[in-house]
Order: sequence, then structure tokens, then C-alpha cells
Amino acid sequence: TDWYTFDFDAKVLKCFGRVWPGAAEAKLLERRDPRIPSCKVKDHKFWTIMDRLPVGKSMSFWLSRRLGLEAVRHANRRHANVVLGSYSCWDAFEKYTGGRSRVLYQIHPHAPYLRQYYQAQMKRDSAMKGLSLENEVALPESAIGTWAQQAFDADCVIANSLYTQRSLAECGVAERKIRVIPLGVDAVRFSPRPVVRDENLVVLFVGSMIARKGLDLLLCAWKQLRPQTARLIVVGRGRSDTALLQRNADNCDIRVNVSENELVDLYNLADVLVVPSLAEGFGMVYLEALACGTPVLGSKNSGAADIITDCRSGWIVEAGNSEALVERLRWVVQNIDTV
Repeated sequence: TDWYTFDFDAKVLKCFGRVWPGAAEAKLLERRDPRIPSCKVKDHKFWTIMDRLPVGKSMSFWLSRRLGLEAVRHANRRHANVVLGSYSCWDAFEKYTGGRSRVLYQIHPHAPYLRQYYQAQMKRDSAMKGLSLENEVALPESAIGTWAQQAFDADCVIANSLYTQRSLAECGVAERKIRVIPLGVDAVRFSPRPVVRDENLVVLFVGSMIARKGLDLLLCAWKQLRPQTARLIVVGRGRSDTALLQRNADNCDIRVNVSENELVDLYNLADVLVVPSLAEGFGMVYLEALACGTPVLGSKNSGAADIITDCRSGWIVEAGNSEALVERLRWVVQNIDTV
């Protein structure tokens, strides 16, 4: 894996903290599992550091591919099963000679499926041009082909949502070898806690501030509604699309580099989490919010559709349907006492 252990010079760790905003040591501690001692882990700190630098897509994918090839090398030497995430697999299964099982963990929906879907969305709505930044669109056709082949080469594919399973099946991957295993949430770290309630309805968005997350749709819907008794808080994590924010971010409260403790407070403060993703492998924020007792408004193209009982623990809307999103948000704002 990438960075897991602490057997590294403290000065280098401190420098890495400057590259990786936030408390680097705290983030690394979150990755550790007490059941897996460091002596059983081979990690590659250089790849982690490079992945956090603005090295470009080509270098980033080269680093991910190297990680997959290194895992296969170890599996071959030990004649062991090999389990690879879809972002580090690439052509690594072709190099596997261990004689046992090749298991693919499909993190996001199948690349060719997303490429076609994103291109259709951009053709339908020019405001969706931010989707051109997604890997499934930005990479050349040959890379997409290599990326897609891993699901066919695998003996078993693990998907974490029915949507991801459907994307694989629609592209020809045999359904018999796809297993859906949904994600879980740490209910100790994410749980209800007392907070000072806001007098207005609080709508919360958490995630990368990009088109794929449906943020553009949400901001446009919010601008259309202009509710007087509600406010929108956007917590940015990961990538952000500057052009998207410049178009519509004048009527919301944007926060970045929020600590986990602050995030849990915001989940508890919020009356509803809204993340209307166009496409999502699962969406951990849905589980985090639900664990804090906050209802969720998500899209059908995500794991939200698997875990939300519509009109009980939240609401599901069609992905990319701005009218449906506006109507559901209007209902939530007007029915604050029942949310």
C-alpha cells in the first residue's frame, strides 16, 4: 500500500505535512488498523508524496500502476491471491502468475460506462463541461481500454454499490463474478452529539467541489429557490473546480480544510445533507451523515440509492435532473418542522 507506517524521519513527516494540508500525522493514524501490524505491511511513501504534488495525470497514473505491479510481484513470489483497487490495477493482472485468484475492487463505476455517460451529459448541458476534467473523459481511448480490461481479467469483482455493479454488467462483465459489498462507517467517530441549533434550516454539502458531485446543480437550484429561512454550507474536500465556484458560489458558505471533529459538528448541525452526484461509486458522506442522525438527499447514481429508504431516512432524485432537485429542496425548506 502507500504510506502506512511511521518508521520515517520526523523531519520528512513534517515537510510532508506542508504538502498535505491538515494534520498529516492524524490523517496517517486514521489509515492504520491495530489488527494489521506494520511488520506485515510493505508501504511506498514516495508514491504517497508524489501523488499529493501537482505532477499531472500521466505521472499520477504511472505511480498508481507501479503500486499495482509491485503488489502482483509480491503475490507471484508467495503464490498468493491478489486483490487490487481499480485505480492501481491497470494491466497488473496480465503479469500475475501466482496461480490463485485475481480480485478487483471496483472503486468507481466502470470507466467506459462513465465516459459515455459524462460525454452525453456535456452534450446535453454546456454547464456540465467540468466533467471533461474527469479521468474517464480526459484519458485517451487506449488508456480507457486498458483500464476497462481489468474487470474482464479478474476472477472476481467487488463493487460497493448496485450502481457500480450495473455499470459493469452493462459493459459486458459477467454478473456471476460481481459481488456487491457496501461500505461501512465508524459509528463511534460519526455519531449524534449536542450542538447549538441554527434558527434557520441548514443544508449541508460535503465533498469535492466539482461537477461530478452535482455541486453545480445544487448551487443553481439554491440560487433559483433563494430561501429566506435556510442557509447552504459547502464543505470542500479534495479537488475543486474554480470556474464552477465562480459561476454560482455567491449564495453559500464555503469551508475548506475542515477537521474531522468540525465535520461531525456540521453533520449534527445540518438538517439535511445534499450531495446529488452525477456518478458515485458509493459516497461515504451519506453514511457519515446518517450515522450522525442527519437525513440525506442523494441521487440514484450512487450508493445512496442502496442505503436510503425514500421519505424516511432521506430522499433519492434522478441524477442530473435539476427540476427534481429544485422541487425536493423546495419541499424540504417548506417542511422544516418535519425534516
